[in-house]
Amino acid sequence: MDFFEGNPHSSEFDNEETIRKDKQALEKHRQKMGGQSRRLSTMIFNRKDQTHPDVYLIYVFLNGQGMECQFMNFQRKQLEKGMNYVLELIARRYNVNPGKLVDMDGRKISEVTQLMSRGAYVLIPVGQSFRDTWYFLPDNAIDTSSNKALIEERSAQRDRLLQRRSKQEQKLKKTKSSNRSKSVGAASSNPKITFNGRNNRR
Repeated sequence: MDFFEGNPHSSEFDNEETIRKDKQALEKHRQKMGGQSRRLSTMIFNRKDQTHPDVYLIYVFLNGQGMECQFMNFQRKQLEKGMNYVLELIARRYNVNPGKLVDMDGRKISEVTQLMSRGAYVLIPVGQSFRDTWYFLPDNAIDTSSNKALIEERSAQRDRLLQRRSKQEQKLKKTKSSNRSKSVGAASSNPKITFNGRNNRR
């Protein structure tokens, strides 16, 4: 029986010779990659504390502006160019002159190896110092502070804010629903009747 018969991914070029060549090429690639040292970007995001070791992203706040952050997604080649290059990419999002990138405790990030995937950081423009204000972390962000009490406090504040937002949204929905019901009731009690192209009301 032909191996490729009924295979939707096969083509007229598939045969035993092409399979053999593909296997040889894959084996050479494995041997080549296995003999190389781990690249810098691989070392960053394959740490034990990483939930998604293949995702290269961080969340960045602008100094003192805790209600809005930028989602930054990096490629390996970008990370391998070093921290200065990464800092410039982040600064472009905010259109500021970058001074430094710090964690949630205000500690400077000097090397890309210090970055944590999905970690939250603060961009400090030139001439400013770290403002230890309240920062609203997105759902998937990891608090990079080493202060457990501060992390818990920030999380509790976030939960309270989300609850207030939820109550406000529910209240707004009820108001809109009530207004629609009143509009429908008024229209049904005063229907339009058309005579000879003219609209008359009862």
